[in-house]
Amino acid sequence: LIEQKVKDSQLKYLSIDFFGGEPFLAFSDVIRPIVTYAKQLCDENNKILNISATTNGVLLSEETMNDLYSILKDTPIQLQITLDGSREHHDHTRKTSLGEPTYDIILQNIKYCLAIGAHVTIRFNYTQKNAHTFVDVIQDFRNVTAEQRKFLTFTFHKVWQDCHIDIVEETIENTKDIFEREGFRIMQ
Repeated sequence: LIEQKVKDSQLKYLSIDFFGGEPFLAFSDVIRPIVTYAKQLCDENNKILNISATTNGVLLSEETMNDLYSILKDTPIQLQITLDGSREHHDHTRKTSLGEPTYDIILQNIKYCLAIGAHVTIRFNYTQKNAHTFVDVIQDFRNVTAEQRKFLTFTFHKVWQDCHIDIVEETIENTKDIFEREGFRIMQ
């Protein structure tokens, strides 16, 4: 399919998005071979390759990202990484398979991704229970450099299963304002 698409003379860009479950669980067996093949074909056929992934961020280690960038070289990577509140709230709901907290792992991985030039959108999934905690996340990103902030965007999404979510919309709007005043980009 990739070869067929890339050889189409009308095609200028090939975009591949890894999504569903946790795509980086299959980095060696799926992502790496597909990206390697697509990059080679795009280079040979003068096409622009775009790579993106939606991930929980736990497996975006330095080793994985360096491996990915060694294949892609000048091709930017777009990542959407989800957080479910401040450290305390996030770690209460999202743990490793061994039951360990994930917030600090994800934060470290996000900062490394930004340092190497990956474009990162942090998706805040908010509910009535965690909406008030996202303002605390600002503290964890204050040391991101001005250059790295160019690659960083925050976006807020209500969890559709929370039927009482409308009562926190003002809290979310206030939090967005605070992020913007701190110099962060918010996707509306």
